[in-house]
Amino acid sequence: MAGVSRTTVSNVINGNTKRVSQSTIDRITAILKEQNYVPHMGSVMLSGHGSRIIGVVLGFSFIHGMQSLQDSFVGEITGTLQVEAENKGYYIMLIGGEKIDNVVDMASRWNVEGLIIIGYNEEQYHQLSRKLNKRWY
Repeated sequence: MAGVSRTTVSNVINGNTKRVSQSTIDRITAILKEQNYVPHMGSVMLSGHGSRIIGVVLGFSFIHGMQSLQDSFVGEITGTLQVEAENKGYYIMLIGGEKIDNVVDMASRWNVEGLIIIGYNEEQYHQLSRKLNKRWY
């Protein structure tokens, strides 16, 4: 559609535009927008550009006699995290964290770029960190 090679389109999509003219970039960008192009996240992760996913780990299912997300504080903090992540080009994935092995499995499978942990004590944090073989801050 743009009259250029697939490699040129891929380079524009991935921001490798040093050797691409501004008019070609503009033409490709307009076509992508017109066609409602959405990158496939699996391909993005395989290309080494990261998942753009931040895991939010809830270390409890219930708080104050209600489901954790029904709690106003937990709901507010989760919503704020989602808005701020989206503003920076990231996605939020909620992960039930009562079972640390579940968190390890989800974080590894989805190649999350970071974890925000709510409701873990220091020992749970260290256990998770050891199992992921990463130091999270």
